Amino acid sequence: MTTIDLMPKHLLQRLDRLRRRLRVWFLIDGLGRLMAAGVVWMLVSLLIDHTFRMDRPQRGLMLMIFLAACAVITFRRIVIPLRHRLTPDSLALRVERANPQLGDGLISALQLARIDADATGASPGLIRAAIEQGVQRAQPIDFAGVLDRHRRNVNLRIVGLAAGLILLMVIVIPTTMSIWAQRNLMLANIAWPRDTRLVIEGLVDGELIATRGDNLILRVTAEGEVPDIVYIDHRPMDVARRRTEQMINVGADGYRIEFRNVLEPFRFRVRGGDGETPEYRLRLVDRPTLRQLALTVSPPPYTGREPYALPADQSVHDVLSGSTLHIDALGATDLKAMTLLYAGQSIGPLDADADNPRRFSRTLAADELKTGGFGIVLTDPNDLTTRRPIPFHLRVRDDQPPGVHARLVGIGDLITANALLPLNIRANDDFSVESFALTYVVNRLDSDLPPQTVRFDITAVDVTLSQPEIEPFGYTGDVSQWGVRVGSHLSIVIEAADNHAIGPANVGKSSTFSMKVVTEQELIGELLRREQEQRVLFERLVKDQQNLAVETEALHAEIAGSDRLTPDQFARISSLEKQQRLIAGRCEGIASRFEQIEMEVRNNRLEDPDGPTQQRLRQRIVTPLRFTAVELVPAAVVPLDLARKSTVEPEHRRRLVTETVEAQRLIVDQMNAVLRNMVKMESYQEAIRLIREVQQAQKQLHEKTTESYEESIGDIFDDE
Repeated sequence: MTTIDLMPKHLLQRLDRLRRRLRVWFLIDGLGRLMAAGVVWMLVSLLIDHTFRMDRPQRGLMLMIFLAACAVITFRRIVIPLRHRLTPDSLALRVERANPQLGDGLISALQLARIDADATGASPGLIRAAIEQGVQRAQPIDFAGVLDRHRRNVNLRIVGLAAGLILLMVIVIPTTMSIWAQRNLMLANIAWPRDTRLVIEGLVDGELIATRGDNLILRVTAEGEVPDIVYIDHRPMDVARRRTEQMINVGADGYRIEFRNVLEPFRFRVRGGDGETPEYRLRLVDRPTLRQLALTVSPPPYTGREPYALPADQSVHDVLSGSTLHIDALGATDLKAMTLLYAGQSIGPLDADADNPRRFSRTLAADELKTGGFGIVLTDPNDLTTRRPIPFHLRVRDDQPPGVHARLVGIGDLITANALLPLNIRANDDFSVESFALTYVVNRLDSDLPPQTVRFDITAVDVTLSQPEIEPFGYTGDVSQWGVRVGSHLSIVIEAADNHAIGPANVGKSSTFSMKVVTEQELIGELLRREQEQRVLFERLVKDQQNLAVETEALHAEIAGSDRLTPDQFARISSLEKQQRLIAGRCEGIASRFEQIEMEVRNNRLEDPDGPTQQRLRQRIVTPLRFTAVELVPAAVVPLDLARKSTVEPEHRRRLVTETVEAQRLIVDQMNAVLRNMVKMESYQEAIRLIREVQQAQKQLHEKTTESYEESIGDIFDDE
């Protein structure tokens, strides 16, 4: 059997060497093209980038184009050829095409060497002869001649020249090549050396940080050759188109531009002269804010009050002196510090919570609380502070003294030296009333001695103290025990002390009551004058009541024969009703003033308690007048009020007016009886006054007689 083994091995080896050389040729060809493309891209990118200072996206685009070109060259010139199968037959055909003298002997020898002679019936001798003939023809042929040596050499020269050019540039301009490699291969933001270098103030890690909502002043400093004009190009984050603005020159080498009320981040770069910065990013941050501020006041212990929170919706807070204030502040984000201000000046930090970086607190002692404006400044981890301090205002007030209300009952401006001073007293305090005192001052007008001031406790046994509100209670001062003389001026004040424990107790005072001490005769004369004054007023009131009764009788006569009231009659009824009510009030006023005279008689001890003068005033004047005001006048007013209603039947209205007429007659009779009693009382009081004057004159005469008698006896003994 004839097989491939009949083929000489050296021929197969020659074909195998050709296959390897062909693969190397493909590699050199592809490498040459790659080196050429690389050198072209390097020179072009170096020229463009150095001239126009491409930004990172532009440089990245050029790098991507170069890498894409390299991928195409590699795939088409290296990968595809090397993936093609180079069989001995294909190689033999390439050799035969390059050497026409071979004819097809070489490919025939290869193919015949693989024929099975027994299977085909071919002659083994002929096959062997054909193989030998083909081998002999290929013997002198150089198989490597099928390769394009010129093209290979060109590619080798390209590779060498490219490598040499790159090496030369690295040696000659190392800085330039280093910057080019970093910018165009590493896509770093390193800048080309320039005559002008622009430095943006405030950059942190390639970005500028600003506060959202604030005005941003961007400042640039030029180093080296200072340009006349500097521009800033800026654009929103998601917009490609830039907006250019000229910056303002500040000083010899400074520039600035202001962006007002910055609300959104943007990208920007600065250029001027041959200097140009990379594109930077403006990052906006929010100022720290306060989520919650709790102010808790702890009042002084003596108040007995529990700590309480100040309302958050109130602008000014009243705080009692001696209190402490606990400040608890919670930020909306993590904070670095909180600082407390007073009147715009720092008074120290708040203490941070170990478990919560957002919470800070501080307790202000009593001596640290002041009236005025406080504020809290928040500082975040970026050292950004609040735009304005978070304010709260305190008004530190002292513990107020108790409020004291006193009223003299039944005593006027003139008193006797034996008078009693009935006082009605009540008091209130924010916290507690602890004691009462009375202070009186005696000023003698007939002496050069200074006024005498005496203070003593008047707290009644039945008064419950140590509470904020003291119910009204009575106290009667005895002037006869105070050594007050006739002709003096007496002033009294009621005082109340609270439980203030920080310093002395607070003392509140009532209004001052001033009185003149007179003789009994002087006081009786004054009371008689007041009686006469009230009697004159009452006489006028009696006449008014009589006139009112006459008008009512006239109206009664007019409506006696009519079934309907005229508008004028309605108005007259209403006027009569009002006048009758006024008379009742005036009667009550005169009764009160006579009652005051009665009490002054009693309290000044002008006669024994419930003496004749008091009984006469009370029984014959005060009581009848009050009966008139409370009982008789309403009996006249009520029918009039009903009579002026339009729904009342005519007959019923006439009866009502009749009732009013009868009631007014009783009022007139009662008032005339009181008036007669007033006249009698004046005569009685005048007689008493005269008797007292006689008695006083007799007493003075007796004192002078005794004094003369004693002087005469003294003269007798002196003569001896």
